[in-house]
Amino acid sequence: MSSQDNLQVTKALFAAFKRGDIEGVMEHVAEEIQHLVPSLGEFPWGGEFKGLTAFRERLLGLEEHLT
Repeated sequence: MSSQDNLQVTKALFAAFKRGDIEGVMEHVAEEIQHLVPSLGEFPWGGEFKGLTAFRERLLGLEEHLT
């Protein structure tokens, strides 16, 4: 992929996230995703999320904490 291709994929992923389109986000995520989010004590959404299922569940769980 070229840097322009990477930029377009990144823009599409964030646009889907902004719309709340979880499946649109998942279209751009690799099967072997490893997503690390720092846990800062007061924020309950930190942790390590490996694989598509864990990442999807993590995104769906954000609705509990964010508007």
